[in-house]
Amino acid sequence: MEVGNTTNSKFDGGVRISEHPGTFEEHDSEFDGFSAEVSFGDEQIVMGLVFCQKNDPGDRQRFSMAHELGHLLLDIQGELNGEKVANRFASAFLLPRELMVKRLGARRNLITYEELKKFKEDTGVSIQAIIYRMKDLEIISRSSL
Repeated sequence: MEVGNTTNSKFDGGVRISEHPGTFEEHDSEFDGFSAEVSFGDEQIVMGLVFCQKNDPGDRQRFSMAHELGHLLLDIQGELNGEKVANRFASAFLLPRELMVKRLGARRNLITYEELKKFKEDTGVSIQAIIYRMKDLEIISRSSL
């Protein structure tokens, strides 16, 4: 399964995903997106909202939206680092294990820049996220990079 265009999408369960019409620069230069839960009236209808920077490249937008979706869907508590958990969720959401193993194999000693570039073009996911996911799935060891 590959994830297509997630911008301006609505997932089952009431999560709306969209581009932010402006920038977040006035808030924080490191701010790539945000998510929120919104309740409507006495019925407590809850809808999740996920926004990303409109001017960010597509691969950055996709990762930011998946990251923020992770914040909405996961119950991150205790000693877990919420940002790391959301990053891991985003990479798994955008690059499922089955896709990674099908395209790259279960184990690798080496991967070329050309392979990474082609995989990025095919999936719309950044090379950084692809490498992160390869390490997470132990397709390639940290020492091999």
